Amino acid sequence: MNNNPCLPLFTTREHLMPQRLAQLRGQGLMFTERLRAAEKAGGLWLAHQDSGGDSAIQPGDLVCFAKITQIDWLSQSQIVADCEIHHWAVVVTATPSSAKQWPCASLTAKPIELWPQHSGAQHQQHLQQALDLVLQQHPELMVNELTTSPTATKLNQLCWRWLELLPLPLRTKQRLLQAPSVELCLRYLTFILRRNDRFTELPR
Repeated sequence: MNNNPCLPLFTTREHLMPQRLAQLRGQGLMFTERLRAAEKAGGLWLAHQDSGGDSAIQPGDLVCFAKITQIDWLSQSQIVADCEIHHWAVVVTATPSSAKQWPCASLTAKPIELWPQHSGAQHQQHLQQALDLVLQQHPELMVNELTTSPTATKLNQLCWRWLELLPLPLRTKQRLLQAPSVELCLRYLTFILRRNDRFTELPR
């Protein structure tokens, strides 16, 4: 992969984050074209979208690199693509464009290692216990995590799982993710969970 690859763009309201398995679902010609382009490109950019249709695709926003591992074209009512979500990237281009090599919306982004150095382990146990309680009461929210990245830390992944689950505004999540270290996200998550004794009922 080059330094700033241009790849097919997918948007999702699930706010999926790196180091996990996921599924993309859709139908129609445009979705099919994007899947085939992503297979040919060897990957795709996955951008988060809010309920109003606004997407985090402006310069400086963070997107995820994902790779398709399998596509079920026929057995369900929708096309289902199994994916591995590997790492973060920062958007370079101002708006999605139709690159000549891809017959669909595409985006140029630069892969980055998010929060390579961190501390704040004093918050980790509380957040992990809270997450375990949520998953115990809502096992459908469990995800299959990847273990292929030597640089991804357990603390980072713990924060990302909470950001997936919490119904925070898209821009709030982007600001937390764009912080230079994990500490801001840790403090924010700990503050929310300590103030909210109903966190076990948070929607996806």
